[in-house]
Amino acid sequence: MCDPLTMLQIASAVGGVMAEQEAADAQREANAAATRQANYKKANDIALNNIQRGENYAEKSAQVNKANLEANKAIATGVTAAGEAGLQVSGSALLQLQELGAQGSTDVMAAMGNFLKENNSLDAQWQNVFITEANTISRLPAVKDPNYLGAALQIATVDAQLTKDTGMGIGDTMRQSINS
Repeated sequence: MCDPLTMLQIASAVGGVMAEQEAADAQREANAAATRQANYKKANDIALNNIQRGENYAEKSAQVNKANLEANKAIATGVTAAGEAGLQVSGSALLQLQELGAQGSTDVMAAMGNFLKENNSLDAQWQNVFITEANTISRLPAVKDPNYLGAALQIATVDAQLTKDTGMGIGDTMRQSINS
């Protein structure tokens, strides 16, 4: 029969491997949970970004349309007033109409510029969604698998010492214990 110290050394090696396996399994599960969470966050962030894009498009399109409408209305009002007054649209009247058109174009360009700025900001947010997910996942701790070789070497060392001391290895001692 194996002496208690030998049994403790074997149990220690086996218990160590089992504890390492449990730690590895727990780390794998924690990494999987964190990865799922990062994926959920990405999906939510993408949905929010898409909503913001739609709102930006609708808002800025309305601003462009309003600027166009106001410019056209001002030009039409000027042309109508000139026609009703029996004036020919030329000279300073024509210059005033051109200024109205230019102001309308400026307003349209400003609205389009605001749209592009907001869209660029949303593009940056979109890219950050993926960068954040990748960074989150890449920073997860690596799983450390059990050291089976180390446990096997510990048991082999115990077996060699037992064989040296008693002339019988672990297997011989176990068979002897079972037979007696």
